[in-house]
Amino acid sequence: MVIKIKNIFITFIIIITLGIAYYFCFIKTYPHQHISRQTAIKYFKYIEESNRLMIPDEGVVPDKETAIKIASILLSKKYGQRTIKSQMPFDVHLIDGYWHVGGTLPKGFVGGTGLIIISKKDGHVIHLAHDQ
Repeated sequence: MVIKIKNIFITFIIIITLGIAYYFCFIKTYPHQHISRQTAIKYFKYIEESNRLMIPDEGVVPDKETAIKIASILLSKKYGQRTIKSQMPFDVHLIDGYWHVGGTLPKGFVGGTGLIIISKKDGHVIHLAHDQ
């Protein structure tokens, strides 16, 4: 029994030591490299001038789930997370290449809901409002 506990303790010490060594050898010595603002501007201008927009064939907002995530984030930011969460589940419709995502109210409630219209192709928002 004492030998088994001793072996477990030694294994634990070895794992901790290897974890610490990994941290200091790899993670600490290879920090993440960030792109500078100047490089980002140059890259944006290159894409804009060369007209090399890389939009997937299915669009930037390809499905209902993605539209709901975007709507939830943007509506919550503007009208408050508590307000928007109370309007879930959302009604979602794809109409002429645009996702129409609107909140719902429980039966018997009176009031407005959030509504956002998002381009399926490139993700731009053409409407963001909360009805009364």
